[in-house]
Amino acid sequence: MNLSAAPRAHMLRRILGTCLVLASIGSLIYVESRRPVVPEGASVAYSELDAFAQVPMRARISTSWFCPGVAAGDGVDSGRVVIANPTDVDITAAVTLLSDGNPEQQVVIVRARSRNSVDLLRGRTKGVVVPIVEVIGSQGIVEQQLEFAAGDTTSLCVTATSSSWFFADGFTLEGSRERLILANPFPESAVVNMSFSTADGQRRPTALQGFIMPARSVKSFDMSKEGATEEQLLAIEVRATTGKIIASRAQHYLGGGRLGYSTTLGIPLASNKWWFAGGQTAANTIEKLVLYNPAEQDITVDAVFLHQELNATADSAGSVPPIGAASILVPAGEVVSLNTELAASLPKGAHGIVLSTANGVGFVAEHAISKRTKTSAFTALTQGTPDGLTSRVWWIPTGVTPDSRDALSILNTTSEAASFSIVGIGPGGEFPLTGLTDVPLLPAGVMNVSFPADVTDGQLIVRSTEPIVVRRQLNRGHGLVGFSSVLALPQRGAR
Repeated sequence: MNLSAAPRAHMLRRILGTCLVLASIGSLIYVESRRPVVPEGASVAYSELDAFAQVPMRARISTSWFCPGVAAGDGVDSGRVVIANPTDVDITAAVTLLSDGNPEQQVVIVRARSRNSVDLLRGRTKGVVVPIVEVIGSQGIVEQQLEFAAGDTTSLCVTATSSSWFFADGFTLEGSRERLILANPFPESAVVNMSFSTADGQRRPTALQGFIMPARSVKSFDMSKEGATEEQLLAIEVRATTGKIIASRAQHYLGGGRLGYSTTLGIPLASNKWWFAGGQTAANTIEKLVLYNPAEQDITVDAVFLHQELNATADSAGSVPPIGAASILVPAGEVVSLNTELAASLPKGAHGIVLSTANGVGFVAEHAISKRTKTSAFTALTQGTPDGLTSRVWWIPTGVTPDSRDALSILNTTSEAASFSIVGIGPGGEFPLTGLTDVPLLPAGVMNVSFPADVTDGQLIVRSTEPIVVRRQLNRGHGLVGFSSVLALPQRGAR
C-alpha cells in the first residue's frame, strides 16, 4: 500500500515521538533523581517549591508528572490518570505504572485541545499502583481520578520529587483507615525514615527508621498497624536520607464525625505562610485547621479570616477588614487543631484564610470541613497554597462539576482590588464563559463561583489581575451528599 507524503510524515512524527518518550523515561527521571536536595544561589527559594503541584512555566524537553497512586485493596472501583492537552498540536505521553510487580508502560497520544486517560487498576484488587506520566514538552497537564463508593476524588500530581513529605491531618478514629503510599521512581535505592505525631506527642517506631526503598518500587503502610490507632490527630513526617521519593495518603473516613474518602500527595516543604480559599462555616458544619510543627522550636501561628465578597464592607480608606483572627501555639514536633468557629467566632458563610508565623519558621497546614445533613455526612480535605505559589493564572485540566453551586472559590491574596476572568478550552481554542469576564474582586476578598448545567466539563483557565488562590469543589458521585475539594493548578511565575 502506497502512502502519500503527508500521511507518511505524520506517521514518522508519531513514531519518533513515541521513541523519544520511551527513551526519556529512564534518562530524564534519572536526571531528576540526581538534582541536589539543597540548591545554592539565587534560585534557592524558587527551587524549594518545585515539588508542589503547579504548571511549569519554563519550556522543557520533557516533563515528568508523579501522581499519588491508588490502593486497590481499599475497594476503589476504578482509577485513571487524565492527561490534558490545552495546545493546538497533538502531544505524546508515556505512562509507567509502579506496583509490587514489574513496571507496566503505555504510550498515548493526546489530541490538540482534548484529554486522554489511562486505567490504573487493570483488574487489580489488591496492592498499590503509582503512575508516572512522561510528557514530551511542557504543555501537558496531569491529574488523577478515582471512583469509590465512599466518594470519588480528583488528586493533583507534581512535576518533581522530594526528600521530605508531610501530612498534618491524619485520622484513624472508629475504624477510619489511613494508608501511606511511598514510591521510588528512580533507578537507585532510597533510604527513608518515618515518624508520626499524635495528641500524645511524637513517635519514631524502630521499624520505620532507615528502611530501604528499592529502585522503581512502592511501599504501603496502614497507619493503624504501625501503632497509630484511634487517633483524632495524626501528623506524619517522611524523610529520605538518601534519594528522593513520592509520598501520598489514602484516607477512608468511617466514623468519629467524618465520612468519605480522599487521596492526596504529601506536602513537600514547611512554609511560614499558607492560603486557603474554601473556608466555610454553616449549620451542622465543623471547620478545622490542622497544624503540624516539624521544627525544633515552638511556634505561634496567626490565623486571619478574610471576608466573603458578597458580605464585605469597605472602610473609609477603601480597605476591608478581616472577619476574625486567632493565634495558635504549636509546640515543636506536635500537631494541633483549631475549630475555626469556636476560636474566632466567625459569622456563617464562606471565607478565606491566611496562616503565618511572625518569626518565619515553617509549618504544615491542612483544612478539613465535616458536615452532617438529614441523611448522611461528608468530610472534605484541602491543602493550602504556600505564599510563593499564589499566581495570576490557574489551570483546571479536568473541569468542574456542571450545575454545581460554589464550584470554585477564588481568593485575592493582595491588598489591591482585582478582577478575574474564566475561559474554557474547546475544539476551536479558548472561549469566554458567560458572565465570568472581568469579574471584580475586592482586596483580600474571596468569591464563590457557581456554574450552570450547560457549562463545559472541559479544561478551564482562571486569569486574574492580581495573585489569587483557586480551589475546586467537586461532586462526590454515587448520589452522595456534599463535595470533595481540591486546588486548581497555579502557573509558576505568573505573578
